[in-house]
Amino acid sequence: MPTQTQHLKKAKENESLAATMNLAVPAASDWAITMLFYAAVHYVEAFFSKAGQHLKRHKLRVNAIQANPRLRPIYLDYRELQTYSETARYQAVFFTAADVVPVRRHLESVKKLVVPLL
Repeated sequence: MPTQTQHLKKAKENESLAATMNLAVPAASDWAITMLFYAAVHYVEAFFSKAGQHLKRHKLRVNAIQANPRLRPIYLDYRELQTYSETARYQAVFFTAADVVPVRRHLESVKKLVVPLL
């Protein structure tokens, strides 16, 4: 099971790589959105790893966020990140650089709540 430190490292790497994407390139925004979602996954997993939990499936993680009173405030932000990512990966929707802006805001909300809890 990954440690809290490993999850944080992965979250920061995903976030950093997303920031380096040339969003003028077709499909780059899709991948940046996906990386930002997976950064959120790792921030949340870092929180749960503190209690020895590892949520291997997205559905389990979403349910755990909603059930946890400390994480519940980020539930909607997390779900938005997930929806953007799933749309980017599985639907023939092409996002633009402007579409990445709200995704970054959702990730910032997740980080703002989760990081102080670690």
